[in-house]
Amino acid sequence: MRFLFVRLFIFIFTSLTTIHLFAEAGSRKNVKVGRKAAEPYFQGGPETRSPATDNPFDHVLMLHYGKFTQSSAYNWKDIGKVEDVGQQTYGLTYLFDQWSGIDVNFRIDFNEYDLSGTKASKMSFLPLLTFPKAETRFPLYFGISAGLGIFFQQVPNKSNLAFDYQLIMGARFLDISPGVGFFIEYGMTNHLHLLSEGQLNGSKVTLGPVFNF
Repeated sequence: MRFLFVRLFIFIFTSLTTIHLFAEAGSRKNVKVGRKAAEPYFQGGPETRSPATDNPFDHVLMLHYGKFTQSSAYNWKDIGKVEDVGQQTYGLTYLFDQWSGIDVNFRIDFNEYDLSGTKASKMSFLPLLTFPKAETRFPLYFGISAGLGIFFQQVPNKSNLAFDYQLIMGARFLDISPGVGFFIEYGMTNHLHLLSEGQLNGSKVTLGPVFNF
């Protein structure tokens, strides 16, 4: 009985070894060797594009300065309507993301006002949606924004918080030199006082450099 198990073990081991050797020999027939087999490993990969010309940039920073071209205040300092209260405007706009083919920006505006000799100033924090996308390098763009305005200097007994909203259109030239361009923009910029009467309807022109990276 002992010799039967030994012979059976030898038979199984020999059979498996033979099958393995035949399978290995068959697989070697399909292996390509030589110069032709090595060519794919020495061929260049996909053609790389120049990042300066083809790859879209991820972020855009715009620095702007401008002046109000028209502005009307209602029930702000005085009852009724007061013209030409908007003065200087400064700010920046930062493109940081895209959503459904639209650029998502964050804009900070600092505006100065003169209400019949009384000065006021306000900083606005505005999410801004613009199209077409900056990466298309199409020169014209349009946008809409809305956000919170905080007065640093305000008329007595008037709200220090405002609801701000803008409609804009502009032209930007992003490739004047690598990473630097120029823009000019016209916009309707309005605000409503949140905690008191008073509002402003105005329009302004701004311009400045554009940095893309």
